[in-house]
Amino acid sequence: MTGQQTLSQLKSEEQGTLIPLIAYAVLLATLAFSLISAIVALRPRLSHHEVAERSLFYFGDIHRMEAADYVRAFMGLSEQAALDQVLTQVHVNAKVVQKKYLWTRRAATGFVAATVVWLAVQLAFVAGDAARGLARKYFGTGTNTVSVQGNEADPSTANDTAIASTTVNPAADLAVTKADSPDPVTAGQNLTYTITVKNNGPSAAAKAALNYAVPADTTFQSLTAPAGWSCTTPAAGGTGAVHCGAASLASGATASFTLAVKVNTGTAAGTTITNTATASSATTDSNSANDAATATTAVVKANQLYRLGVTVTGQGSVTSRPAGISCPRDCSDSYAGRTSVTLSATSSGSRFTGWGGDCQQAGTKRSCVVNMTADRSVKATFSKK
Repeated sequence: MTGQQTLSQLKSEEQGTLIPLIAYAVLLATLAFSLISAIVALRPRLSHHEVAERSLFYFGDIHRMEAADYVRAFMGLSEQAALDQVLTQVHVNAKVVQKKYLWTRRAATGFVAATVVWLAVQLAFVAGDAARGLARKYFGTGTNTVSVQGNEADPSTANDTAIASTTVNPAADLAVTKADSPDPVTAGQNLTYTITVKNNGPSAAAKAALNYAVPADTTFQSLTAPAGWSCTTPAAGGTGAVHCGAASLASGATASFTLAVKVNTGTAAGTTITNTATASSATTDSNSANDAATATTAVVKANQLYRLGVTVTGQGSVTSRPAGISCPRDCSDSYAGRTSVTLSATSSGSRFTGWGGDCQQAGTKRSCVVNMTADRSVKATFSKK
């Protein structure tokens, strides 16, 4: 064998080995491509309805201010600048994704609708609008359109988009409180009610109203209402209903009213005067349980006398101011209605241990006040040291 023949033979053997290697590499590449395609084809996809529902959560964080046409910022930003901050700084699974989403305006209804292209499954949007001072109030119907795209050809594009709408309604919680003075009241005397209406929010209460009737056994005297409220009342000395209204009561705002009535002179002692005030508005009330408040007032006759009796147990004495009680010698006296009688206990070789009966003074305090709106009975107890 010559040297030339040996070289040709080696080249032939090398080519024979290389061709199978190339074919094997091509086969492996084909199998890998097929495997990747199968994995991609089998990956889970979020249903269009679920995409729409999740996007509504994000849409709900972008709100329209009541006093502006569209979304605005509190910090001097223009409308477009405010929107750009929201639309380019959206958190997806705690990572900031720089993406531009298409937003369209609905001038007729004043809301902002979003068209969002989602390129992944299980996106969780959290808008950072609070940190940027954006408005967080929106009322009305919002429409959100969401499209889903994949890396492969879609044989049916008609179901790649879903639209969902949600309605956000304002809600306000009007709470009413009421106090009467004096209580009890003497027949023929004026009775004053202080009525307070507070809007606990979160929205303003549109067309806020307060209604109450002049109670039985009384006549209307006067009414004081806050600025911004208009009221209709009976004539002085008359009876009937009182109505007050305002265009709106802001969230967190309070309105206070003072109503004076006169108890009829012939009203019998022991009569209870009852009056209820009720608040309402055109805005949905989230808690109707506190929309009304009632005050009850006991009536006593002028110069009516009530008996106060004191019982002493043990070694000690009880005196009163105004004078009249000096127990154990004189243990009872009569006092005019609504008189406040202060009782004082004095030990005599003993230890005062407390009051009982109509004197509910806690502990061993030696004085006790009794309000004479009816006959009263009090017990003072002393024990050995």
